[in-house]
Amino acid sequence: MSVRDAMATNVISTRPGEDVEVALRLMSERRICHLPVIKDERPQGIVSLGDLLRFLRYAADLKRGLLSDYVSGKYLHT
Repeated sequence: MSVRDAMATNVISTRPGEDVEVALRLMSERRICHLPVIKDERPQGIVSLGDLLRFLRYAADLKRGLLSDYVSGKYLHT
């Protein structure tokens, strides 16, 4: 058996500017763990479920830190 016989022919992909949440929803609905990124009909890379989840966690941690600093008045100028 060759790789051609086993590979998918209708590949689900995304584009570089797509929202992370949209890509995650697509991956969840299609039950896929890797999503090719295509621009101008050329592959730009591949993003994994783990990549997107790490990004969302980083963004949430950053937001939490900024909100905590705001609430504590850390950056208030008088």
